[in-house]
Amino acid sequence: MIIGLRKALSAVLSLGILMTVPVNVFAEDTGEDIYREIAADEAYCKASAVLSGLGYIESTEDPEAIEGTVMREEYAVMAANVLGLENGGVASYEDVDEYSSDAAAIGALTAAGYVSGYGNEFRPYDDVLYEDALAVSVRLLGYGGAAAAVEEPYPGWYIAQAGRLNLTHGVSGKVGEPIKYREAIKLMYNVINTGILEIEKIHFDGRVDYRESDTTLLEEKHGIYKANGIVTANYLTGLMSPDPNISENAVKINNTVYDVSESSILYGERAYLAAMLGYNTEYYYYGENNENELVYLYKLDKNNEISISSDDITKASLSQIDYITDSGRNKTINLSRDTYFIFNGKADSAAADADLMPESGNLRLVDNDNDGRYEIVFITSYEDYYVSSINNDDKIIYDNDSERGQSRILSFGNKEIVVF
Repeated sequence: MIIGLRKALSAVLSLGILMTVPVNVFAEDTGEDIYREIAADEAYCKASAVLSGLGYIESTEDPEAIEGTVMREEYAVMAANVLGLENGGVASYEDVDEYSSDAAAIGALTAAGYVSGYGNEFRPYDDVLYEDALAVSVRLLGYGGAAAAVEEPYPGWYIAQAGRLNLTHGVSGKVGEPIKYREAIKLMYNVINTGILEIEKIHFDGRVDYRESDTTLLEEKHGIYKANGIVTANYLTGLMSPDPNISENAVKINNTVYDVSESSILYGERAYLAAMLGYNTEYYYYGENNENELVYLYKLDKNNEISISSDDITKASLSQIDYITDSGRNKTINLSRDTYFIFNGKADSAAADADLMPESGNLRLVDNDNDGRYEIVFITSYEDYYVSSINNDDKIIYDNDSERGQSRILSFGNKEIVVF
């Protein structure tokens, strides 16, 4: 892999408290339309998360970069990572530093016929034109040989093939203009999930017959497969009860346990994995020889959820929740008999009506299949402590609630407290 990863998905705090904090880098109201526009581009957000999660790009949170253009060397590195090309010798271009980190990518792609320069120049800092990005993407899928049999395939034939293969689905751009970073990321996501062109037969006269395959680029180059499914258990609990067979580096999806690959960005990120419980996900895993080894997991946009503060709940039972909306309206949500209840991170098979009215906390209802019915209710119930002092050595918090006339001790001992 030519680039490394830089993202951490969770943090371990002092006293062994593990916090699960969902983050949306574009959620802050800055008053700038660009933040809202990027956050609203679900295709980009998904593509960026998946490509960075698989290790093929370094994600960015800079809106100017996201709305900016892509240099030729940047696109070359991205393409080389997607192909799994480690190196290809020194790039023989006068304007490419042979000792630069990008030289290996440019050299490998040039040697394999995926990219070309302008004589002795590659022009690495020039913007990638929209049609150039499409041409490289089509070649990545194995269509370079087929293009050689076409008279003047650039750019018309490549553009037509990109459209026919749905590589341009959700991607905007104009011929003759640079492609934006945001559109390039969506294009590359489409590439890795598209079937490749395979050689079916080579004739004695040199003619080649090709066959379009259902095998995606990810499957062919990395042995990675994509699927969708609902996370039914994590290391803390299942939807109905805890599952002792699931480790901290594993989840159960559609009732199949997936261990996280040690090479995955998610390895050791148990907070992220635990937070996926109950959600419909798109996940990537190693197949065949490394069956059920998880590489990446992403929460799909088809999940609908609502959070209700305990202060807004007027009445609640296992079958119905009445609450006041932010606009001051009274609203009722009906629950089915099949609803799962998760109380402070653990399955609550014996949930009672009173559990749905915490004194301090909230309810989070999840509809994971977009059918208008909430399948899971996550109940968060807080117990307030007025901290008077802390013993770091023995991991003890001393509470002095003068208003209630209480004095309590919260001792962690050797245990780790997981807070959701």
